[in-house]
Amino acid sequence: MRSLRFIRRVAVIGLVLGLVPGMVGAADPDPLAGLPALAESIRADWGVPGVAVAVVQGNRTVYSGGFGVLGVRDNRPVTPQTVFGIGSVTKSFTATAAAMLVDEGLLNWDDKVRTALPNFHLRDGQATLNCTLKDLLTHRTGLPRHDALWYRSDLGRDDMIGRLRHLESSAPFRDRFQYSNLMYMVAGRLIGAASATTWEAFVQRRILQPLKMSRTFFEEAPKTESNVAQPHRLGPSDVALAVPPYTGWAVGPALSMCSTADDMSRWLEAHLAAGHGDRQTIFPDEVLKSLHQPVVTVPTRPTLENPLSAYALGWFAQTYRGRLMVHHVGSIDGYYSLVAFLPFEDIGIVVLTNRSRNRVPEVVSRWVIDRLLSLSEIDWNRRFREEHRILLELEKAEWTRINALKDLNAPPIFPLDAYVGSYDHPAYGRLTVDFREDGDLTGEFRDLGGWLEHLTGETFIFHFDAEGLGDRFIMTFTSQDGGQVNAVAARLQSGVAPVVFERVVHGDDKAD
Repeated sequence: MRSLRFIRRVAVIGLVLGLVPGMVGAADPDPLAGLPALAESIRADWGVPGVAVAVVQGNRTVYSGGFGVLGVRDNRPVTPQTVFGIGSVTKSFTATAAAMLVDEGLLNWDDKVRTALPNFHLRDGQATLNCTLKDLLTHRTGLPRHDALWYRSDLGRDDMIGRLRHLESSAPFRDRFQYSNLMYMVAGRLIGAASATTWEAFVQRRILQPLKMSRTFFEEAPKTESNVAQPHRLGPSDVALAVPPYTGWAVGPALSMCSTADDMSRWLEAHLAAGHGDRQTIFPDEVLKSLHQPVVTVPTRPTLENPLSAYALGWFAQTYRGRLMVHHVGSIDGYYSLVAFLPFEDIGIVVLTNRSRNRVPEVVSRWVIDRLLSLSEIDWNRRFREEHRILLELEKAEWTRINALKDLNAPPIFPLDAYVGSYDHPAYGRLTVDFREDGDLTGEFRDLGGWLEHLTGETFIFHFDAEGLGDRFIMTFTSQDGGQVNAVAARLQSGVAPVVFERVVHGDDKAD
């Protein structure tokens, strides 16, 4: 009788646990049943116009769906076939292309870059002589981001590679992880050279076509394609504001691709095939395993769920609640995406959105993973909402601090028209300062036009509108021995030292 009562008690407890959502071991015949409602709720909470999601288990897609609309000016519904920009998820295609060529003996991870590209030259001599393909793909060249070099630039790939020699390094060669889109551009050029074609042509012929990823494109979808999510940025109170599509794709191997949830599910299936000899795949096991193995540690703030992070080849590799998670996020003007998979659990997810600076992909992907693994529930939306709030407050506090430096008692040394002129940098090109009729200075950097607000002395704030670079940066003019203004130092990006633009001598026209 005592044994019978114990069995009944266990049965009752098991039934109760099965009715409590989020409990470990919860009995749930369809763990993703709540995904549509969850995705729609999170999308609306973050003010994202459109979201597409696909979930893969093993060699099949178990869920795909679309939520919201193509844009604030286009209320057609998002579907799993809607095209979104995937930004830096492109890097996983570039690294895979390189691994295929290594497997075929046409490239070698440890070959020197300069052997194939003699015009590759960095300020650091050791990096120039010893940099390899693997160094490029693992972000350990010592070069910081320098994104203002390529952002909206109309330079060609070889021209941009030729300008790398003028960029300052911020760490010794192979000393640490420093994310660099420019180095993936160089890797793309190596892939083109080794395959006697272009990076785009190789990826199209050897990856996209065999995987039947027919709605994955480079730079933008064809003009004839109508099911395309429109790009948006973060506005006040999480309101989405439409932005123009990005242009300027020399750095394409780092971030130029666009795709759909359905196509990206095929990409996940291909990577999950590693170690499963019974699955049909276009990639040898050794190619996939080389891509997923951590190479260089990534300095991040550890958490209980994510204590360690590293970079592999075209993918981040980190621990997630005791499991290996391979993933990459992607951001380009108006789009934000995430592709992630757990190779040992044989599951993957892609989340695509058409608004920058949101955390919908992280919230939805972690909810899906936790449900599929029957892990205890975590309120990821609340956690990422708090991180987002703190980030915005820190940004606001920083500019409040800067604005507090404004000193009406420290006017510019020279009359404003003395600052008017063109200023050149051998890598970044031309920065132009002009005088407006209302008495203010204006600035122009490529197609970024704006106005200069005086801060103190020779320091001004350049206000402009660029989704990828922010909306302002600080610039300080200098003069030689109190004479004519001869240069301006501009802090174009966090983590990069101020870039000095030299004043152009009258008649000199060496800029782009």
